[in-house]
Amino acid sequence: MHDDNPRRLDDLKSTDLEGLLEELANAPGDVDLLIELGRRHLRLGDLDSAEAYYRRALDLDADDPVVNLHVGNLFYARGRHRLAVEHFRIAAELAPEQACPYWCIANAHEALGDSVRAEAYYQEAVSVDPTDCMARRELEAWYERRYAID
Repeated sequence: MHDDNPRRLDDLKSTDLEGLLEELANAPGDVDLLIELGRRHLRLGDLDSAEAYYRRALDLDADDPVVNLHVGNLFYARGRHRLAVEHFRIAAELAPEQACPYWCIANAHEALGDSVRAEAYYQEAVSVDPTDCMARRELEAWYERRYAID
């Protein structure tokens, strides 16, 4: 979603962490690369390193919905659900045609115990993009959890 930087993650020269760090040394302002490094560290459970990469990406492009989505994921992983909601909402405002930010907002509201808002955002995700399979799966899973549908 970086329109002014059309570089795709598929174009990265390396897929291993060491290679990505070498690429970053040559392109310290590459938001896509920072997001990928943050994502890798998040998956490894290294939340502090993930946060450092995501914050750098946010400093470079705070108006990118993908950056805000990943920052929200980090806060969600840290259990800071209110901050996660803030970043997911920014992502939804910047990319209102995308379902993902809405079901992420729903996940965070569910974690906060706000079932009314959670359900509304799960439904919103599907209404924003009825073809988004993940949005439909999230809504269905919500109904199963909430209403014990077998």
